[in-house]
Amino acid sequence: MIPVREKAGRILKARWTPLKYHYQQARLWSSRARFEVVPPGRQSGKTEIAGKRKPVLESFLDTDPDAWYIFAAPTHAQAKRIYWADLKRMIPRAFMLGGRPIETELTIPLLWGPRLSVIGMDEPARIEGRYVKRFVFDEFANMKPEAWYEHLRPCLSTPGKIPGRGSFVGVPEGRNHYYDLYRRAQSEDWPEWDVFHWVSADIMDPDEIEEAKRELDERTFRQEYEGSFESFEGLAYAPPFHWETHAHETLDYDPTIPIHVFFDFNQRPGVAGVIQEQVYTGPNPEVIRNEPIPMVLSRVFIDAHSKTPIVCDRLKKDWAKRHHGDVFCYGDATGGAGGSAKVEGSDWDIIKKSFRQVQNWNVRFRVPKQNPRERVRVNTVCSFLRNVEGKARILVDPRKPKGDQFMGAWEVARDLDEVETVPGGSGELVKPKAGDAKYYLTHLTDGLGYYLQTRWADRKKGKRRAF
Repeated sequence: MIPVREKAGRILKARWTPLKYHYQQARLWSSRARFEVVPPGRQSGKTEIAGKRKPVLESFLDTDPDAWYIFAAPTHAQAKRIYWADLKRMIPRAFMLGGRPIETELTIPLLWGPRLSVIGMDEPARIEGRYVKRFVFDEFANMKPEAWYEHLRPCLSTPGKIPGRGSFVGVPEGRNHYYDLYRRAQSEDWPEWDVFHWVSADIMDPDEIEEAKRELDERTFRQEYEGSFESFEGLAYAPPFHWETHAHETLDYDPTIPIHVFFDFNQRPGVAGVIQEQVYTGPNPEVIRNEPIPMVLSRVFIDAHSKTPIVCDRLKKDWAKRHHGDVFCYGDATGGAGGSAKVEGSDWDIIKKSFRQVQNWNVRFRVPKQNPRERVRVNTVCSFLRNVEGKARILVDPRKPKGDQFMGAWEVARDLDEVETVPGGSGELVKPKAGDAKYYLTHLTDGLGYYLQTRWADRKKGKRRAF
């Protein structure tokens, strides 16, 4: 086995290209800490170093036949996407027992003993009962905390074996269990732990950083690109939402451009919103110019006893005769399983059937296969309300429609102003119940978030839609 290991430096694939020197990354390379907490910004090399190169190289020098190296992410699909293809590129087939990986188990057995496995922690029991020599928990902030405390930690302390070690990698997600480990690793009372942190700007192209600043709000930018453990307690959208900036002037409908309709399926209230993407030409210096931005022109807000057909009828009443052309629809990917879907088919089926009766409309649906995580959706909304440069990229018509008046989205602005996060949580929204005084909150901003995430954030990432 020794001659094979000695050839490693000569026959490793072109995948092992030199990395740009960085002090914190170099410190991570040479660290002997048992537990490494690695929360740098996105696209800054944290997974490449702590999650891939370092543990893989360690496995090349490990002759323990019982050693198990696991590369884990919150879900099986995530773990496979992040690690599997890349591990196969990093490890020559000459090093693999039998000359090939075990595809059905996402495992690479090495000639000299260790086994490297890619695992999703959506079923953490997968790792129980075996000796784990080395682990990587990637996107740890999105895992359930019991994945570490109840399932992995006992596997690191097998009698007669070298204590297992590993890395917690990923961008922060508020101040949750990842933050607790981050604080522990900084304490002198935990000498086996260490923290390795750097910002994305140290590694990424400066133009990409500037683009991110234009697209993200300050708090989200600090979290995503500076690895900052931000507190999201209090109001979810305010700040950065301000009535004087985002809902201060009436907006105009332009019949020559498409409308975008967002839905959040609910019976009290029944809601939807209508948006056009226009270039802002008004007097507000805090609003971005020279490119189209979302403008929330109107809403449907049916206080009680609403169903999706009623919401659709109101939208058609307001817009069928006024608007000719494209109508894009966005919203909850689950299709409102608890609402109209009980007896009338999915809510999306109802919307399609209703809207396609309007001859003037060319209706298209932009609904993802699954909803974005709530925190991601909220961050996207905040990023449009105010980016790092202090510019707003979304406006809301502040009028409160009465009678036959259809223009105005006052309730959308109210949602942005009043929606709260759970005290002591990591950014989860307070979801009022039907009998609560503020039962009306979150539904319109949830729908707005679906639109912004699907139309802008996911589109830029190239994600496909369900239909």
